[in-house]
Amino acid sequence: MKAAGSNERALIRRLFLRRRAHDEGVEVANGDDASVHTLPEGMALAVSCDAALAGSHWPRGFDLEQAAERAVQAAFSDLAAMGASARWCWSALMAADAAALTALGRGVRAGCGRIGAVLVGGDCVRSRVNGVSLTVAGLLPTGSAMRRDAA
Repeated sequence: MKAAGSNERALIRRLFLRRRAHDEGVEVANGDDASVHTLPEGMALAVSCDAALAGSHWPRGFDLEQAAERAVQAAFSDLAAMGASARWCWSALMAADAAALTALGRGVRAGCGRIGAVLVGGDCVRSRVNGVSLTVAGLLPTGSAMRRDAA
C-alpha cells in the first residue's frame, strides 16, 4: 500500500505491512509496487472491481469498519456468482483522517479474513468523503465460469 504523507506511511505500515500476505500463489505482496501471483494449472482468474462511498452506499456517520467489511463481502459476491472462490483483494482507501483510515483498513482486513481472501495491496488517499474501492480476484476451473448470458 502506498500513501503520500509520513503519518499515513506509518499508519499503513502498522495496519498492513506487518501482516504481509501469506498465500502460496503470492510471489510479491503488499509493500512493493505491485503484487505478483502464480495461478495453479487448470485454473482461471476472475477479477471484479467495486467502490463504496459514505453518503452513497452507507449513511454518513455509519460505522466505517462495518461499512468496509460489508463492501468487501459485496465485492466478493460478484465472484461467487460466477463460481469463483475468493483469493485476493486490493483496496484503495479514501479517508478524511487517520481514524477513518484505520477503521476502513480494519474493516477490509476483517472482510477478507471472514471470506478467506488475502489482502495483497492497494493505496490510500486523503479525501473529504470516506470510502473504499476494491479489486477482488478469485479462482475457478478453466472454462467453468457461470455467466449471465448463459442463465
